[in-house]
Amino acid sequence: MIDQARRNVSEATFLQRDIIDADATFGRFNAVVAFFSLLMLPRDRIVDVLKGLRDAITPGGWLAIGMVEADLDDVPLPFLGAALRVSGWPRDQLKQVVTDAGFAIELEDVRSYAPPTPEAPPEIRLFLLAQRT
Repeated sequence: MIDQARRNVSEATFLQRDIIDADATFGRFNAVVAFFSLLMLPRDRIVDVLKGLRDAITPGGWLAIGMVEADLDDVPLPFLGAALRVSGWPRDQLKQVVTDAGFAIELEDVRSYAPPTPEAPPEIRLFLLAQRT
């Protein structure tokens, strides 16, 4: 994905980092993108990571996240033949978690997704674009 991003936006710098380590020493970034990576953490860790990301993002910088709308905390669910531990919140609660971490939500996009396999249930995907306050 990083290689594709570099091809599409050659003037930007793209780095891969472990989101668990996010804090002020993580580096300073104008934007951070986390699509469906946060949902693999327990809820309390997601809250901590979002606060750390706020410290790593420059004032006025951006956070883009993608999550599955679900009222789950570290629950195993089938994914491509294996159990994947997943966490999430209902939409309004997720927005509150992001806001409480120090971001102002500027854009919300909601998409229905039906996986092409009967083993995985349909899901609602939430995408939020938020600005560091």
